[in-house]
Amino acid sequence: MANLCRPGTCRSAVRLVRSLYLHLGMLPVLRPRSQLQKKLVSPLDHLPVRCFFKLPNLNPLASSSKRKQYSERRILGYTMEQMYEIVADVGRYHEFVPWCTSSKVFDVRPNGFKSRMEIGFPPLVEKYNCTITLVHPNLVHSECTEGRLFTQLLTIWRFSPGLPGNSKSCTLDFS
Repeated sequence: MANLCRPGTCRSAVRLVRSLYLHLGMLPVLRPRSQLQKKLVSPLDHLPVRCFFKLPNLNPLASSSKRKQYSERRILGYTMEQMYEIVADVGRYHEFVPWCTSSKVFDVRPNGFKSRMEIGFPPLVEKYNCTITLVHPNLVHSECTEGRLFTQLLTIWRFSPGLPGNSKSCTLDFS
């Protein structure tokens, strides 16, 4: 419709569309002009629409479970020690983890530490704290303890021997 609405042609385009709707029986014939404009329905109104943003469902009767789970098992071409060192180096996540803008380690103990993470891209940035438990070289267990973004976030990295006879492989169980 916008292509037809050049100066001097807008009224004729509206008349053409209205006459098509009248011909198809979609508009009542004897209505004042203001009521015709309110009742004018476009055939495009019935096409499916996709949105970039979706408002939350505020229906109290709807299912309240928003829990998401993901797990994966992979055989990797790296040793358990190499993988453990990368995953346990939370203080450097901001250097290589996508959308991680800050990662700070504090309260270091022999079997773990606490971490303050910042995830996102400006202006959408979320901060949260994690407690990380380490079992060298088999396990990195991270649990979100404080943050607005997650009600629960639990990440477990388990490393075990990989292919038999191949010392430069390991099996990763991620959940």
